[in-house]
Amino acid sequence: MELTGPQQRVTQHVDGHALCIAVAGSGKTTTLSFLIHELLNQGVPPRRIMVMMFNKSAQLDFTRKLRRRCQQWPVLPQVRTYHSTGLKLLKSLEGWGLRATYNHRPLTEKEIELKVRELLLALAPDVLQDRIKADSARYIEVATGFIDNVKASLTPPSEVLERTDYPDYFRFLVELFEAFEQWRHQHRRITFTDMLYDTVCLIEANPDVIPRISNKIDRIIVDEYQDTSTLQHRLTRIIAGERAKMIAVGDPDQTIYEFAGANIQNILRHFEADYASTDAVHELTLPHTFRYGHEIAMAASHLISRNKNRKDVICIAHPDNPDSSISISQGAGEDTERVLATIRQHIANSDSRIAVLLRVWAQSVPLELRLLANGLSYQCEGPSLFDRPEISALIAALRMASGGLQHLNPAVRSEVLTSLFTLPHLGVKAALLKQLVTRLQEQDQQWGKELGQLASKVSGISDYQRQKLYDRGEILWSLEKTSDQKPAAELLQGYIQRTELRESLQSMSLNDQRTEEQLLAIDGFLGYLRKMNLSVSESCLHLEELRSKQKTPTRTTGQETAHGTEQIVISSCHRAKGLEWSTVLIPGLTTKYWPFKRDDELAPGSREDLESERRLLYVAMTRAREKLYLFTSNGSLQPKAKSWMDNGSQQISLFLQEMQVPHVKSVCQSLNQVSEDELVNQLNKNGLSKAARRYFQAIKPNLAQRIETIPSLAEKHRSKPSASPHSPAYLSARQNILRREVPENAPWQLNRRLKHSIFGKGKVIEVNDTNFVILFDSQHSVKRFARNQQVLHLFELL
Repeated sequence: MELTGPQQRVTQHVDGHALCIAVAGSGKTTTLSFLIHELLNQGVPPRRIMVMMFNKSAQLDFTRKLRRRCQQWPVLPQVRTYHSTGLKLLKSLEGWGLRATYNHRPLTEKEIELKVRELLLALAPDVLQDRIKADSARYIEVATGFIDNVKASLTPPSEVLERTDYPDYFRFLVELFEAFEQWRHQHRRITFTDMLYDTVCLIEANPDVIPRISNKIDRIIVDEYQDTSTLQHRLTRIIAGERAKMIAVGDPDQTIYEFAGANIQNILRHFEADYASTDAVHELTLPHTFRYGHEIAMAASHLISRNKNRKDVICIAHPDNPDSSISISQGAGEDTERVLATIRQHIANSDSRIAVLLRVWAQSVPLELRLLANGLSYQCEGPSLFDRPEISALIAALRMASGGLQHLNPAVRSEVLTSLFTLPHLGVKAALLKQLVTRLQEQDQQWGKELGQLASKVSGISDYQRQKLYDRGEILWSLEKTSDQKPAAELLQGYIQRTELRESLQSMSLNDQRTEEQLLAIDGFLGYLRKMNLSVSESCLHLEELRSKQKTPTRTTGQETAHGTEQIVISSCHRAKGLEWSTVLIPGLTTKYWPFKRDDELAPGSREDLESERRLLYVAMTRAREKLYLFTSNGSLQPKAKSWMDNGSQQISLFLQEMQVPHVKSVCQSLNQVSEDELVNQLNKNGLSKAARRYFQAIKPNLAQRIETIPSLAEKHRSKPSASPHSPAYLSARQNILRREVPENAPWQLNRRLKHSIFGKGKVIEVNDTNFVILFDSQHSVKRFARNQQVLHLFELL
């Protein structure tokens, strides 16, 4: 194999520290295997070389690659993960008497969940107790995430809590962390994270053991450094000491796991700051991608170059790469049908695998339903659409309205009733809810009427809870009396409003992004039913048929996505990292999903949030080898272009405009010119954006000076006549929107005092074309609501 010049510079780096920035698809593990080969050639003992991979799969893959590359050496450096390194050190520390020997089998997920649930019920304030019992899984997830975040960041729990936006009554999480740690140490147990956390804490509490740990290794090579946490960075620094030469490889543009503790500053600043005191730190790059051609490489460079928090490295396609193409599909409304049409066209003409990468799993709901309806099997990493609680609750309502509940056996009827009672939740304790379900499951009709009668007999509940039971009984009774020929979407829309399902999800929200995803899943499900235009009974039969088509084995995790059997793959942008497909589809490139923001934020996210979202899209689009399909709404693809006639959530994503795909496709066609003069002449006609100029200078260094004189894209645009943004048509459209009459009973009136049916009293502090924001007097703080007729029943004007 012939290495590129940058790859050779990495493999020949045998002195001093090195930070190597490797773009997506740059062949970095191959390069690292050549580097280790060179180190062994120079006589560095294998046991003095430490190689750290980010996870077990990467460790096994690299071990195999290293064995093939270095067959002449019987002994090779050991390739480890961070956790295996930490655990080995932890055992040594215990052997030296720094603490008693612990059980080194990590606590199982179930063991952690049981203990955390116990602590939640013991420590959470009264205001949260019913919520925890009603939705324990979500609260357990938040608490365990908080514990892991404290450890990954090596930050006191009180400081971690200050960085969150939880209300004051979540301050108990600090006490919960301390109680969990006390219990863990009493029982001498560790979690997966504690393999590193306990190790670092013991070392820092006993600095006299550092000489027994540090300065034992000559070379430390770490892959995926952009994904390291503060905890992992600290452990590596301790091991390196003054002796080891560090080589860290990664790409800050692919840092997408901040939610799991990744600290992008490790690769941007901390590495150089922490190692420069022991030797010079050399910055190397692997700028060539071997995965895709110029179109994808240049569009990706346009996008990611907008970030400020990055290394100034440009990704360029290797000259031997085959061409790649980007296609943009624009249309009104949701893009499910356009995505489906693209999939059908692909599988009719190719046997290669095609991946649909989603920003949020809610996007998969209408797509999966359409795939199943068309008899197309697929592989999916995410949750089954029929197992989503919000979808299960809506299907349960349809089953009751269709009359199908009476034909079920009591056990299955119990599941349906439980789904109806838990979302929206009845607001009673779990034991009482179970008693109600047990009583009602034996009946074959009139469940709502019976629930209303039971409400008057139940003891130990408040008047508010009793009224909720009456109300739910009335709603269920109305479902039973509904004609099974009523359109399913119409029935569910009324059911959602009467039960205040959306408001219930928001009021119980711990994770606003997750709640927003649930709301989007509901919208996707309703949208599908509207398009099908089936009655209640027909919808129940149709959905049951689709459920039977859904194959359990097609739902996979991890690396299986890259090697499964189904031709169609549905995955998330996060889970796609490290994988690649010949064809990739990214739907939803509108402001609804990109950047994905919580619905109750008062203002756009911080620059850090925006850059994190931009990195995620960069990772997603660079998974494609040959074809990349991007789906968005109608409108201009020019940067910063905005149509006032579009709905706010359906405007073209800023990120898609930043890619400058039309310009990229135009200038990439210039590469087909035979002579250099023709190439320069063609570029002169088009003009060049800043990112495109830099790209061409990188791939045509002999033409760098001539390319520098080519007019900028902005100059070319200024020389062309264009419609004034102040034209009469534009101003008229804009004024028509802003002058829309506001009904007297509308809650979207700036500075208006009002009362929400769940959140209580508040004041409208922001109004725009599509939504409005209320600052509530109570603990619910700030919420954003859609500006439409469907929310009127929720508000009372004061």
